[in-house]
Amino acid sequence: MRSPSAPAALAAAAGALGITGVLLAAALGGAHDIAVWVRLVADLAGMLTLGLAALPLLTEDRATTGDRCLAPLAVVAGLWAAGGAAQTAVSAAQRVGVSVLRVDVGALADVVRSGAGVVLSTVVALVLALWAAVVLLRGSSAPAPTVAVPLAVLGLIAGPATGHLSLTDVGSILVSAHVAAAAWWCGTLAAMALVLRGRGQWAQALPRFSSLALWAVALVGATGVTSALLHSTDFGAAYLRVAIAKLLVLVLLVGLGWHQRRTWLAAASRRGIDEKAWGIDEKASMLRAILEVGAITVAFGLAASLSLTA
Repeated sequence: MRSPSAPAALAAAAGALGITGVLLAAALGGAHDIAVWVRLVADLAGMLTLGLAALPLLTEDRATTGDRCLAPLAVVAGLWAAGGAAQTAVSAAQRVGVSVLRVDVGALADVVRSGAGVVLSTVVALVLALWAAVVLLRGSSAPAPTVAVPLAVLGLIAGPATGHLSLTDVGSILVSAHVAAAAWWCGTLAAMALVLRGRGQWAQALPRFSSLALWAVALVGATGVTSALLHSTDFGAAYLRVAIAKLLVLVLLVGLGWHQRRTWLAAASRRGIDEKAWGIDEKASMLRAILEVGAITVAFGLAASLSLTA
């Protein structure tokens, strides 16, 4: 049975290392005000929403996996929606120079009109949260991944695709692909730590994830480097320092991933005559997944700061 410590361990690792990423960016001159912290929470909730929506596609019993994903999906999509709403409120407060508690409807309306991407992201998150909650309460089948995954991707890219790197069509495409690939990579691995049970499910899902993760990491790297090169003259020294730090973290993540493939993947994908002889202990796989997710969230912390650094 799933260890009750899994959600707590995942939240602690992602939270602590995401904070580390923001603090590292701050030390390099990057943004680190409340808007960055709210952005980080929304981004992490959004990536886990995508991972929970996509995970059934990696397992043989998609219906059962989808049902297990429902409760956490409702919770994290709700947190994503709350984070999006908080982003809007913080932006409005910063625009008019007042505290979040004193923002009026007019200021919020101005931000909504100028920040359609964040609003769309919030609406998508709310739809997914309500959808999962209603299905859970009614006891019907989980949302089909073929619908839930595109919705989650739309919500994730809506904000970045209309942000400061979207000044050109190429920039918008690059940042959209970058965000979607990074969120799938981290979010699906996090969802595996939360939902998969037993050696057998890890032996089924991990090789499939690993083969797709190679392409996701390649896409993250290619789009990140290309975007940085295209916009290297558009931003200041602080932006470039944080961007370089994020690239270095990605290099370290590639090294970690290579090590995981040589050790964890080889052991976890082993199959025997019965499930007890398959793979490695479930707890060991869960802890390895949490370790890698935590490492990736350092990059998410840097990215949250980077998105608001001039």
